[in-house]
Amino acid sequence: MKVTNISVLRRNLFSLIDNVIENNDSITVSTKNGNVVIISETEYNAMLETIYHNVKEDPHIDF
Repeated sequence: MKVTNISVLRRNLFSLIDNVIENNDSITVSTKNGNVVIISETEYNAMLETIYHNVKEDPHIDF
């Protein structure tokens, strides 16, 4: 996981995004108002699928 600030992100947006996609990496972007994490669509979809299966298997959640 790479950590950067918003100014560096602006200057290097395309290369940082390409790196996230190609390496299934993530970037934490620090700002004065808080942080944000950038992940690839592949990683995002995998996380959603994991959450869906965990919720589906929990007998206490009416799905």
